[in-house]
Amino acid sequence: MGAFSETRQVNHPPALLYRVVSDIAAYPLFLPWCKSAEQVPPPAGLALAPATAATSFWQLHVGWGAFRGSYVSQVTAQADPHGGGEITAQAVAGALRQLDSTWKIAGQETPNSNAETSLVEFSVTFSFRGLLMERAAEAAFSVVAARLAQAFARRAEQLRLVKALEE
Repeated sequence: MGAFSETRQVNHPPALLYRVVSDIAAYPLFLPWCKSAEQVPPPAGLALAPATAATSFWQLHVGWGAFRGSYVSQVTAQADPHGGGEITAQAVAGALRQLDSTWKIAGQETPNSNAETSLVEFSVTFSFRGLLMERAAEAAFSVVAARLAQAFARRAEQLRLVKALEE
């Protein structure tokens, strides 16, 4: 099983970061290992936590080197009144035996600055169904996990620049 967690200050407003993380359909645009993402109905026959308006199911097709696979996640996104919020994902079908990820995004005041910054907490644990897949993923996981938060921050910067150009 692999695990990673990180807390960092990011120089983007919490509402923008929340939008980037919760926009799963856009993941293939900026996560190179995410080949496609589509919203799907809940898998049949699974005992799942009660769905809410903030809950959706997503099938992601991923690839890294020789590894290819897909899985379905139950994603819950809860925005807070300050623009941030919490996004959780749990694998419920597919190549992963376990995937639990949590993003917590909160605004953070910085002294002597007008820039809006955020405190981002990210954690993920995972394991694959097959031993061969598990070993291959463990070798690549530290690289992928370390780049994950950076990829989301870069996407937020791209969206911020697009918005500035449109104004």
